[in-house]
Amino acid sequence: MTRWLSSGGTFVAKQKTRHWRYEIASSKDEGLLLYLQKMHYIEPDRAVAEWNAGNLGALVASTEKARGLMPQLRGATPSQLKLIERTKEQGTGYVLITR
Repeated sequence: MTRWLSSGGTFVAKQKTRHWRYEIASSKDEGLLLYLQKMHYIEPDRAVAEWNAGNLGALVASTEKARGLMPQLRGATPSQLKLIERTKEQGTGYVLITR
């Protein structure tokens, strides 16, 4: 949990200085909304459409979803900042995708 709070806080600080419009691809982890200061998730197909229309500067997705999304997102780069890294036993990890 501490690692998540630290990484989540780093992301929020970067987002504020870079003025990213960002979304979170749908997830079962409701705490993710709280830590990243969002009110809702978006579905992956909508995330792709918003990204490719130039409406998003960043996207948070589970490592599993990111693998499927990355080929569809024009100009996307997985960030060096991994929001959560976990082992298989610990559950889902999350990555930050940026332009």
